[in-house]
Amino acid sequence: MKAILIAGGEVTDYEVLRPQLSGAEAVICADGGYRHAKTLGLLPTLLIGDMDSIGDIPPNIPKKTYPARKDATDGELVIEYAIEQGFSELVLIGFCGGRIDHYLTNLMLLSRLKEQNAVMLDGAIQIRPLKRKNIISGMPGDIISLIPIGGDLEGITTEGLDYPLSGETLFFASSRGNSNVMVSEQCTITIEKGIGLLIKSPAETEG
Repeated sequence: MKAILIAGGEVTDYEVLRPQLSGAEAVICADGGYRHAKTLGLLPTLLIGDMDSIGDIPPNIPKKTYPARKDATDGELVIEYAIEQGFSELVLIGFCGGRIDHYLTNLMLLSRLKEQNAVMLDGAIQIRPLKRKNIISGMPGDIISLIPIGGDLEGITTEGLDYPLSGETLFFASSRGNSNVMVSEQCTITIEKGIGLLIKSPAETEG
């Protein structure tokens, strides 16, 4: 089952997101994410949060309301709900940009979705939780970055990247895993131990 999760962070290019939206059984919005859903022409199946930044709430959309004083962000509540409901494929929109504390927290929350086929979209940039085996489709020249977030990433082996790794370690708080490059339309990354993020960017975004 596929769900689209929409939070209230920055969305700068709606059109680039549309290919990822088809085939979803649910559209779950975290409070102000409803604005992005409207722009994308999506009707939410559920609104979750304290409803402090949504404006007028449509009466025909189901709501799961929380108090403003709570121990989790609206974005985390949406992710927890999707996990509880057993969705196997998740597309996260509006979880990037905006307040840096929310953005960083959302990136950390993404690591909880290793059991799902999950992708967080920041325009054309795709961010995924690293699994033990990762097969990524793209184009030659696309940029692949491997970011350790829970300590070191150990036993990394890659195929289809310009800078190969073979059973190696990427150390936490080191930039060595940044800006590898796909040399074919598919690459494979396997890891033995660690928590991290896999970020795929179009070639033209390299800085």
